Amino acid sequence: MQPRIITDLKDAIRQTYGCEALYISTVHVREKLKNAADWDGFVKVFELIGHPEAKRCYAWSYRDGKEKTATTILELASVTSAETAVSVANGTMTMSPGT
Repeated sequence: MQPRIITDLKDAIRQTYGCEALYISTVHVREKLKNAADWDGFVKVFELIGHPEAKRCYAWSYRDGKEKTATTILELASVTSAETAVSVANGTMTMSPGT
């Protein structure tokens, strides 16, 4: 049986992108942020099944008050790793045009 976080993130990927996901690994990412607390967390890496463009998705969740929120970033163009997915989500890196 998979941990709840994996199941929740797979559900978020399915709802967001309309495809299935297979859990691959977990990557620890730390990012220095200007004017904010540093980002330090664990990113789950998923292989996508049936997505027309992306082969992988990077996902994590966090608490926003009482609510749990999932972030999902497709591996497309400028997103090539868990680290670049976090950078895009935090706004310290932008996606390439057309992504």
